[in-house]
Amino acid sequence: MYIAVEDIHAKELDDIIGEEPAEELREELEMVEGVYDAFDREPICLEMSRQYFLVLR
Repeated sequence: MYIAVEDIHAKELDDIIGEEPAEELREELEMVEGVYDAFDREPICLEMSRQYFLVLR
């Protein structure tokens, strides 16, 4: 099951997973965002398409 939430602070998240797990998720997400650079999907997509091309050759 997948849940899409536009805003990590949305009340719907509390309703779906509970207040304590939602708060823990928010805290952990803040920690991850503070440690790692923003995720850039483009290099991964380029590498995957390159590997796919090599397999098809």
